[in-house]
Amino acid sequence: MRTVFGASSRAWVHAVEAFTSGVLDPKLIISGDFELRDAGEALRFLEDGDQSIVKILLHP
Repeated sequence: MRTVFGASSRAWVHAVEAFTSGVLDPKLIISGDFELRDAGEALRFLEDGDQSIVKILLHP
């Protein structure tokens, strides 16, 4: 598992515009969507080693 946060605020502006306009579809990179209370389940999901898993979302 890797975490990444290195983009500048300017890069985020472009990314948000691309998502908002429909140029980029976030569903293409989100492999799983979990409530924060289910973080253990999310980690088990990642542990499967499935190479097609790109990102997961944890919702507070």
